[in-house]
Amino acid sequence: MAGTLVDCGMRGAAVDYVILGIGVNANIGTAALRDALGPAAHFATSLADVLGHEVDRTALLAAWLDGVAAWHHRWKQQGSAVLRKAWAERDILTGRRVEVRGEGVTFEGRVVGLARSGALLVLDTLGRRREITTEEVRVHD
Repeated sequence: MAGTLVDCGMRGAAVDYVILGIGVNANIGTAALRDALGPAAHFATSLADVLGHEVDRTALLAAWLDGVAAWHHRWKQQGSAVLRKAWAERDILTGRRVEVRGEGVTFEGRVVGLARSGALLVLDTLGRRREITTEEVRVHD
């Protein structure tokens, strides 16, 4: 139904900027999803299919932006701990097997949570704990 892409720039060990991209299948039909995605559309759906009616995309975007602004405000007022707590309450990655791809390195492991810094913690197949900040992470089924 939706997907996100997060990209960031680093200065040493500190995040310099973050770019967040989001895509939502708002009003696309199942047939169009199958045509566009082929076999990958097996689990794809849209808000309209789930709700049974078309979605006002302007209202959807406004609500999403309000939500981002509210979380940004909470972060400024309460610090990153509130974001880490909210992440943990919604986390679907911890315990999952993943493949991590970075510049010149690819490895597999299991997600063990988030570091205090916000980095994704992955235990690789050799038992090393790795903090993932800028690499691509793909979940294994």
